Amino acid sequence: MQVKTNQSKNELGNNWQHLQNISAAEDEITNESIDTTQVIDQEEKLQKLVDGTHQFCFKIQTHAPIDIFPDEIIIDIHKVSFIYKSLMSKDVLSIPIKDINKVEVANDLLSAHIEIVNGSQTTTLTANWLKKSEAREAQAILQGLMIAYKNNIDISQFDTSEITDRLITLGNPIA
Repeated sequence: MQVKTNQSKNELGNNWQHLQNISAAEDEITNESIDTTQVIDQEEKLQKLVDGTHQFCFKIQTHAPIDIFPDEIIIDIHKVSFIYKSLMSKDVLSIPIKDINKVEVANDLLSAHIEIVNGSQTTTLTANWLKKSEAREAQAILQGLMIAYKNNIDISQFDTSEITDRLITLGNPIA
């Protein structure tokens, strides 16, 4: 009798171990499905950022006399990029909108220049020989983007024409 009882205890122990293994395997499957869901969520967020970058774009060029390689400023909803061109190279410098501290535009007799400084004031992007109206429009758009970003407004939800008009209105100084 006692032998049967021990066998029964051993069988119970084996069954208990088997159930624990099954439970651990189920937990592993659940964790893997959670990880898969998180990866999919991250991929969707990344795609939304990429789509937003292509959705809104404002671009201006310098108009210096005798300059066959005009510099460019490209603004999207995430960053501003300066493209400095020369005969043998093309340098691209960018500042995320969230890091911009100030945007200044100065006019002279024939043109304007824009200066964009990041928050830590370690990077300053400057472009000279801009059309005055384009420089002011770029300033208003950047200031509008800065205000929208600081107020957690997701502007990627708007139509491209709506974005530009609203950002200019938001970023223009009240005169």
